[in-house]
Amino acid sequence: MSNSRALYTKLAKYYDLLAPLTTKQECVFLDKIFKKFGNGHIQKVLDLGCGTGRHAALLQEMGYKVTGIDLSDQMLNIARKKSPKSTFIKMDFCFPKFKRDFFDASICMWSTIGYILDEKKFKEFVKNITKVTKKILVLSQTNHEKDNFQSDEKSEKVILIPDGKIKVTIIRHYNGETGIREEKYKYFILEKEKMTKLSDKNKLRLWEIEEINRLLWPEFEILNIYGDYSAETHFDIRKSDKKIIVCRKKS
Repeated sequence: MSNSRALYTKLAKYYDLLAPLTTKQECVFLDKIFKKFGNGHIQKVLDLGCGTGRHAALLQEMGYKVTGIDLSDQMLNIARKKSPKSTFIKMDFCFPKFKRDFFDASICMWSTIGYILDEKKFKEFVKNITKVTKKILVLSQTNHEKDNFQSDEKSEKVILIPDGKIKVTIIRHYNGETGIREEKYKYFILEKEKMTKLSDKNKLRLWEIEEINRLLWPEFEILNIYGDYSAETHFDIRKSDKKIIVCRKKS
């Protein structure tokens, strides 16, 4: 699965500035989930599509032994500098190659699961994750099933960077028949008074709860679904912005 987007290559050094500012909250959530559903036995964690290691680094500091896999050399280089005690390997997150039950838990955060575009590949992903995960799997994605989800969306934001700023324009279109959301990005990077323009595009499959549940079975069962990272808010399909799915491997 290719990881050649500008966001993961040319813009990798800015990724943590462009990424959501909720990393600490997400990792506190994961810690609570591991303790609640792992019965105190979650130690080794696999971060699928780890990017710059923003989750891996904090989980490592919390006492977990984390391995992150990703296909972007640029992102992995940043991750290794950020968290030297973690392990980072260039590898497709759909095809993790480790010993059976090597990890106590696996996480796939921030709609990374959407890079899987069809059911056949999703099922293959599940079978591969089953082999290397002993107990818990956490998946997160945008909840497009809520009442006020916008099929077409345009947004702009400006992010300050050292010696300049980045203006980002994002146009999204969701096709309800295919389940695919197409995204187009334009980056205007002003750094040291020099302007650089980059274009980027992306496709994500927004999976429905019913689809995920069906494709996880019988390898995994869903224990709970959360609507945010508080670990206390239960999922409301009509109102929640996110769907964070906590699964347990079937014995």
